[in-house]
Amino acid sequence: MGKKCRNIIIAVLAVILGVLILQTWDRRRAKEPIYKGKPLSQWLTVSGGQQSVVSGGISEVMQGVGTNAIPWLLHEASAHDPWPKTLFINVVRRQSLMKIPFVTASDRELRARLGLTALGPAGGLAVAQGLTNSDKWTRYGSVGQWEVGKMYPEIYLPALLDRLQDREPMIRARAANALGMVGLEPEKVVPALTKALDDPDEWVRNMAALGLSCYGPKAKSAMPALLKHLSNSNPDFQYFATNALRNMAPATTIKAGAQ
Repeated sequence: MGKKCRNIIIAVLAVILGVLILQTWDRRRAKEPIYKGKPLSQWLTVSGGQQSVVSGGISEVMQGVGTNAIPWLLHEASAHDPWPKTLFINVVRRQSLMKIPFVTASDRELRARLGLTALGPAGGLAVAQGLTNSDKWTRYGSVGQWEVGKMYPEIYLPALLDRLQDREPMIRARAANALGMVGLEPEKVVPALTKALDDPDEWVRNMAALGLSCYGPKAKSAMPALLKHLSNSNPDFQYFATNALRNMAPATTIKAGAQ
């Protein structure tokens, strides 16, 4: 057997083994609903940021499945790819022997958003309740479903604001970013994000500045706090804070405040 042939066989076996590992990686996976004899994931097919429904429509499918799909959808929303999985996917995608259609965490998050949106108010309530779940990844994933939550701000926004006090820095940071993306109720959000500029975690502070930048002139009350931190911070924060200040006021105002 030639060296080239052996290398091909080894590569193929490595890919097969890797796929098997990926398939069994998520042991806490919620039970997937079945609709008309097919798993829900086959109806909500997502790949590379693109979605398609096999037949009917998303609303029709989700009405048929109902709220029984919520545990699985929240689990999909909480998807995160550990670095070994990400590394394996990148390696496999670089080789030319075979092409494998991987479903990434981003694909699963999008799939969750499609399903939760189609459930209407029940989906919005599920996302809001997910923000208080004891599992950190469920909370993290629910924060990321802000496009669903913003349609029901009366139940989503208070819970999202509470996540700025979450014990997990990654969740506080994502909540600060999501609050900026939601762009609602600046009278409540801007003071909360301004306070988050004093968070002990560096990335939370960065995301608080990013969130404030989304509110533009409506976040002018945060300018003194941003200027206070600007001269005694890391380059990342300086980048986010400077952009926020530019969105709030002309550059001349920023220079005057910084001096």
